[in-house]
Amino acid sequence: MAVVKAVSFKAREQNLVDFIGDRDFSYYVKELIKKDMRKEKSSEPPNKIEKVAPKKRNVNFDI
Repeated sequence: MAVVKAVSFKAREQNLVDFIGDRDFSYYVKELIKKDMRKEKSSEPPNKIEKVAPKKRNVNFDI
């Protein structure tokens, strides 16, 4: 099932509508969203990996 989201343009934004022309607007918008998602993902700080000390063996040498 497809999700449809409406986009409105004000009169002063006619240049945007002219630029897109008769190209498929949905693919254009999807690519911009994907680009923003990649940029946001790359700007996130890397996850800190906690180092866990190795467990020491309890060895009883008093035999």
